[in-house]
Amino acid sequence: MGRKKRRTPGTTNKGRKRSGNPARNASKKTLAPGSTTQELDRLLPDFVRWHDVHGGGTDTRLALARLTAFYFLYTKTSSIKSVTAIDPQLMIQLLAMLLSLNQDQAVKIARTLHVFLHFLRQSGRWSGTYSSYLETHAILQAVGSDDPQLVPDPTT
Repeated sequence: MGRKKRRTPGTTNKGRKRSGNPARNASKKTLAPGSTTQELDRLLPDFVRWHDVHGGGTDTRLALARLTAFYFLYTKTSSIKSVTAIDPQLMIQLLAMLLSLNQDQAVKIARTLHVFLHFLRQSGRWSGTYSSYLETHAILQAVGSDDPQLVPDPTT
């Protein structure tokens, strides 16, 4: 009978398939500083439950895709690494760029972000200032209304 090879320190299970539900232990993992994707992933289950009640009829999968797309751009263009506070000036610059590329999609992203903003505030997860919340809310409301006259100029 052959002997089992002993694992030495430093060997890993690379390529080894693991069973079970990876989401089950997700809350036990700690986040690396600046890990926006992990922070967003951690909020999504609560957001989905909240969205089912308060979401306004938008498909949850589309909402998640829009949030992921926005935060990908948001974190790539700034040093801000949190999804629980939004810099209104940076957000308006990104939305202006998105509006110039595809107005319909930009409006949908703004509407979804507006819903997410309400989730953050109502669940007590908003980590920005109250004034930044009000400013962000006003901008998202204007862009989401699909009226270009209401959208503030990002250069001011």
